[in-house]
Order: sequence, then structure tokens, then C-alpha cells
Amino acid sequence: MKKFFALTINGKLRYELIFEKLFFFLLISTFIFGILNKNSFIYLSSLLTLVVSLLIKLVFMYTRFKATLLLYFLSQLFIFLSMFLGRIISIYSIFPYWDKFVHFYSGIILFFIGLAIFTTLCKSNLNKNFSLSILFGIFFSISMAGLWEIYEFTTDLLLKLNSQNHSLTDTMIDIICGSISTIISSIIYIFYSKYRNNK
Repeated sequence: MKKFFALTINGKLRYELIFEKLFFFLLISTFIFGILNKNSFIYLSSLLTLVVSLLIKLVFMYTRFKATLLLYFLSQLFIFLSMFLGRIISIYSIFPYWDKFVHFYSGIILFFIGLAIFTTLCKSNLNKNFSLSILFGIFFSISMAGLWEIYEFTTDLLLKLNSQNHSLTDTMIDIICGSISTIISSIIYIFYSKYRNNK
């Protein structure tokens, strides 16, 4: 339990863990604010966001998932940008292209999460199955983009939200944005890996 609330690793203060705790505190505060003001949208959205963030933390902490603390931070940052700023603070309505930026950003994170999952499942170094790991990362990221749209559709339906603007075009553009960033990330990673190996 002490590990769950830690702000340091090996005695070193970590900005990833500081961000996490501040984010959790922010979500709890907005949840309480929503209840006090009888705003069901705010307290339900805050609770849902908190649950998703805690699930991500539990996956990173208590599974054999081989991922870095940086990747964990980027994952929590995605939740902050999309679910907190985008939905609870309603940035989506202020900046029309915020949604596209978030989906583009998600493709980058999901590609590297795919690589981490591949490493965990194969229990081997990425270099041993380099091409297969790249393909896995790409397909995983694109698949998750589709699942995220299913999640948005479901929450829109159940909570009477409008994440998808009631538009198939919006849904497809979101998936395309995530797919493009996935491909870009894979190309950059391939060149980086070759450069690192040659060096």
C-alpha cells in the first residue's frame, strides 16, 4: 500500500508520480464539487475518469507488464488531456481540433504500449523479433483506436454525452488521426533502433 502512494523511487523524487497524485486530487475535488452542486455530469465524469486512471495504475503496478515509468506518465497524461480537460472542463467545445490532437497523441502512446505488451508476452528482447514487434505495435494501436470509439459511443449513449458529435465522419477522422501517428511513430522508432544498433 505504501508503494501505491509513493512519490519517490529509490529515494529519488519522480515528476511522473507527482503528476499522478495531483491528477487524482484534482479528480476527487471535481467529484466533490459535482456532488455539492448536484451536477451529475461533473461527478459521474470525474468518477469515471478516476476509475480509468486507477485501473491504469494497477495494471502498471501489479502485472508483469514491461513498461517504463515514462510510458505510465504519458498514459496518465492522455487521460488528463482527453477525459479531464476534454470532457469535464469542456476543452473540446473551446478548441475544435483538440479532439483530433488527442487522438493523434493516443496513436503514439498506444504504439509503444503495444511494443511493451509484445515484450511481456514473448519474454524476449525486441531486437530478436523486431519486425513482428513493429507490426504488433501498429495493429495494437489501430485496434485500440477503434475500441476507444466504441467506448465513446457507449458513454454517449448511456450518459447522454456528445463525444462523437453524433457523426460517423468524426469517428472515422479520429481513427485516421490515431492511425497516422501510429505509422509515424513506427517509422521513427525503426530509424532510431537502426541508428542505436549501428552506434
